[in-house]
Amino acid sequence: MMIYVVSLAKAGEAGVSSVGGKAVGISKLMAGGVRVPPGFCIRTAALADLFEPRRPDGLNGVDPSETDATCMNAPLPPGLEEEVAQALSDLDSCEGDDALESYDGTVMVRSSVSAE
Repeated sequence: MMIYVVSLAKAGEAGVSSVGGKAVGISKLMAGGVRVPPGFCIRTAALADLFEPRRPDGLNGVDPSETDATCMNAPLPPGLEEEVAQALSDLDSCEGDDALESYDGTVMVRSSVSAE
Protein backbone atom coordinates (compact mmCIF):
# COMPACT_ATOMS: atom_id res chain seq x y z
CA MET A 1 0.00 0.00 0.00
CA MET A 2 1.27 3.47 -0.89
CA ILE A 3 2.06 5.80 1.98
CA TYR A 4 0.85 9.20 0.85
CA VAL A 5 1.19 11.16 4.10
CA VAL A 6 4.44 12.05 5.84
CA SER A 7 4.88 14.15 8.97
CA LEU A 8 6.67 17.48 8.68
CA ALA A 9 9.30 16.11 11.04
CA LYS A 10 10.13 13.36 8.52
CA ALA A 11 9.64 15.39 5.33
CA GLY A 12 13.39 15.88 4.98
CA GLU A 13 13.80 12.12 4.61
CA ALA A 14 11.12 12.06 1.89
CA GLY A 15 12.93 14.62 -0.26
CA VAL A 16 12.01 17.66 -2.34
CA SER A 17 10.55 15.69 -5.26
CA SER A 18 8.20 13.89 -2.90
CA VAL A 19 6.98 16.64 -0.56
CA GLY A 20 8.41 19.92 -1.86
CA GLY A 21 11.13 22.28 -0.82
CA LYS A 22 9.18 24.20 1.80
CA ALA A 23 8.28 21.00 3.69
CA VAL A 24 11.87 19.79 3.54
CA GLY A 25 13.03 23.20 4.82
CA ILE A 26 10.57 23.08 7.71
CA SER A 27 11.74 19.56 8.52
CA LYS A 28 15.33 20.81 8.71
CA LEU A 29 14.27 23.62 11.03
CA MET A 30 12.55 21.09 13.28
CA ALA A 31 15.63 18.83 13.26
CA GLY A 32 17.72 21.88 14.25
CA GLY A 33 15.55 22.49 17.30
CA VAL A 34 13.37 25.32 15.99
CA ARG A 35 9.91 25.04 17.47
CA VAL A 36 7.45 24.50 14.62
CA PRO A 37 3.81 23.48 14.96
CA PRO A 38 3.32 19.83 14.02
CA GLY A 39 1.95 19.08 10.60
CA PHE A 40 2.03 16.73 7.66
CA CYS A 41 2.42 16.65 3.90
CA ILE A 42 0.65 14.73 1.19
CA ARG A 43 3.27 13.32 -1.17
CA THR A 44 3.26 14.17 -4.86
CA ALA A 45 2.57 10.47 -5.52
CA ALA A 46 -1.04 11.09 -4.46
CA LEU A 47 -1.57 13.51 -7.35
CA ALA A 48 0.21 11.20 -9.77
CA ASP A 49 -1.99 8.30 -8.65
CA LEU A 50 -5.09 10.48 -8.96
CA PHE A 51 -4.23 11.23 -12.59
CA GLU A 52 -2.75 7.88 -13.63
CA PRO A 53 -6.04 6.05 -14.42
CA ARG A 54 -7.15 9.01 -16.55
CA ARG A 55 -3.78 9.96 -18.04
CA PRO A 56 -1.30 7.09 -18.28
CA ASP A 57 1.36 9.65 -19.28
CA GLY A 58 0.90 11.36 -15.91
CA LEU A 59 0.96 15.13 -15.90
CA ASN A 60 3.20 15.44 -18.97
CA GLY A 61 1.68 17.94 -21.37
CA VAL A 62 -1.40 18.57 -19.23
CA ASP A 63 -3.12 21.86 -19.87
CA PRO A 64 -3.47 23.47 -16.42
CA SER A 65 -7.13 24.18 -17.13
CA GLU A 66 -7.70 20.40 -17.29
CA THR A 67 -6.33 19.68 -13.84
CA ASP A 68 -9.16 21.24 -11.83
CA ALA A 69 -11.89 19.35 -13.67
CA THR A 70 -9.96 16.08 -13.56
CA CYS A 71 -9.24 16.38 -9.83
CA MET A 72 -12.72 17.47 -8.84
CA ASN A 73 -14.33 14.50 -10.60
CA ALA A 74 -11.85 11.82 -9.60
CA PRO A 75 -11.99 9.49 -6.62
CA LEU A 76 -9.09 9.81 -4.22
CA PRO A 77 -6.36 7.18 -4.46
CA PRO A 78 -7.10 4.19 -2.19
CA GLY A 79 -5.95 4.82 1.37
CA LEU A 80 -5.39 8.58 1.05
CA GLU A 81 -8.51 9.61 2.96
CA GLU A 82 -7.67 7.23 5.82
CA GLU A 83 -4.06 8.44 5.96
CA VAL A 84 -5.15 12.08 6.16
CA ALA A 85 -7.71 11.23 8.87
CA GLN A 86 -4.99 9.46 10.87
CA ALA A 87 -2.58 12.37 10.42
CA LEU A 88 -5.25 14.80 11.67
CA SER A 89 -5.91 12.56 14.65
CA ASP A 90 -2.17 12.43 15.35
CA LEU A 91 -2.08 16.26 15.39
CA ASP A 92 -4.88 16.26 17.92
CA SER A 93 -2.92 13.99 20.24
CA CYS A 94 0.49 15.71 20.12
CA GLU A 95 2.11 15.97 23.52
CA GLY A 96 5.23 17.42 25.09
CA ASP A 97 7.44 19.55 22.85
CA ASP A 98 5.17 18.89 19.86
CA ALA A 99 2.07 20.17 21.65
CA LEU A 100 0.50 23.45 20.77
CA GLU A 101 -0.56 25.34 23.83
CA SER A 102 -4.06 26.12 22.55
CA TYR A 103 -4.73 23.65 19.72
CA ASP A 104 -8.44 23.67 18.91
CA GLY A 105 -8.52 21.33 15.93
CA THR A 106 -8.11 24.12 13.38
CA VAL A 107 -5.59 23.42 10.64
CA MET A 108 -4.00 25.43 7.86
CA VAL A 109 -3.79 23.99 4.38
CA ARG A 110 -1.13 25.04 1.89
CA SER A 111 -1.01 23.76 -1.62
CA SER A 112 1.85 24.09 -4.07
CA VAL A 113 3.93 22.21 -6.57
CA SER A 114 6.87 20.17 -5.30
CA ALA A 115 9.59 22.09 -7.09
CA GLU A 116 8.31 25.53 -6.17
